[in-house]
Amino acid sequence: MTLEGLVDEIYADPDVQRMLYLSATAAPLRICYPKEVNVSRFLAWLMDPGEGHGLGDQPLRSLLARAGQADRAQALPHNDRRFLSPSSVYTQSFSSVVVSTEVDVGLKTKKLLDVLILDPSARLYVAIENKFGAKEGADQTKEYHKGLKKLFPGYRGIHIYLDSNEAEPKDEAWLAVGYDWLAEFLKSSEQRESTAQHVREALAQFRSIIEEEDEDSASRSPLGTLISHVAGKHRDALAAMKELVKPYARSQRARELAAIVGDGVTTNQARAQMRLFQLYCRRPVLWDQCFKQTLFGPFKKTLGERFSDLAVDPRRVVTTFSLDDWERLVDKEGKDAWYYVAGVKVRYSDEQYTVVSYVEFSDVKPDRRAALLSFANEARAENGLRAGREDNGWLALKRVQGLSASRAVEEASEQLLALKRGLDRIR
Repeated sequence: MTLEGLVDEIYADPDVQRMLYLSATAAPLRICYPKEVNVSRFLAWLMDPGEGHGLGDQPLRSLLARAGQADRAQALPHNDRRFLSPSSVYTQSFSSVVVSTEVDVGLKTKKLLDVLILDPSARLYVAIENKFGAKEGADQTKEYHKGLKKLFPGYRGIHIYLDSNEAEPKDEAWLAVGYDWLAEFLKSSEQRESTAQHVREALAQFRSIIEEEDEDSASRSPLGTLISHVAGKHRDALAAMKELVKPYARSQRARELAAIVGDGVTTNQARAQMRLFQLYCRRPVLWDQCFKQTLFGPFKKTLGERFSDLAVDPRRVVTTFSLDDWERLVDKEGKDAWYYVAGVKVRYSDEQYTVVSYVEFSDVKPDRRAALLSFANEARAENGLRAGREDNGWLALKRVQGLSASRAVEEASEQLLALKRGLDRIR
């Protein structure tokens, strides 16, 4: 089909028009769309026990517990591993910490660490390097580590690399934590009865930005479903659109437009390109999500054929696959939405896939948690991971990285089948 025909099809599709309508927003934070520095300031606010969110030191405890589950945590010194264990983290108080942003750690290049948390009485610092879509600079984590050790000799240092793309930092001392942790913590905090209404609204708005999805959407929201559907239906048009624009690069729009209109918009091809460019510019974040979803089409097709009750949660950098049957284990009382009890996350980065299976305890029925934890630790032991605890909240069971598309599809299928076999035993 010609480009003109593809463009006519995508404009005429009622699903596309409905997707554009549902993604319209009036939320101030979403309109402003925070940059990395704004996200870092939000993190600092969240990590400060004395701030007005009323959550105390729970955000910091939750972050440290998740960092302790990172693959690299196994290589830390014994005392640091013990410090990051849930039984240690959740029985300590961090109420007197001092939190700073954009911290000069004494480097000659004057690079600034995003967030630094200090507890002088415990001789502890927690460094957070936040990556909201950006990549690590040359030797950045290595230099920060060196500068911090020089500034705080004798302190226990915990180095956390919080990345929306879930990349691994270059320096081995840093523990990778994905933005899924932040979204999960914000959502659980919103659901607490003790959280003030104005704080819930602030957390919900920020979570909607972190997740890059409509504020009211859950795992199978109308908008999330439409993004996945449109991405699968208009692959050729989306491929043509992506050739015209550079995703996540707003500063390039004028150059891209100039390239399209350079020789005038007099041919059918040029007019079609212009209409496609205009469509992209109406909702660039939305179309960027569609670009990502075209990478997950083979997974949906294969898993959908093998599992009749497949559930899909598409996000900007990762898509999660679960099964509807597992909702029998969810405690739904008083909740409009809930987390998947278990699933398989598939992430695409640097032309390779990572596949991770996990269990999530946030919304599990109390009388099913012991059985779920038992299954989870059996699976973790088989895959060389140490035992986890229910209060970890989220436990990875198996992680395989560096996969081609075809191998990743098979790995996702195998991991989902292993989850099904394990959860079939829990009734």
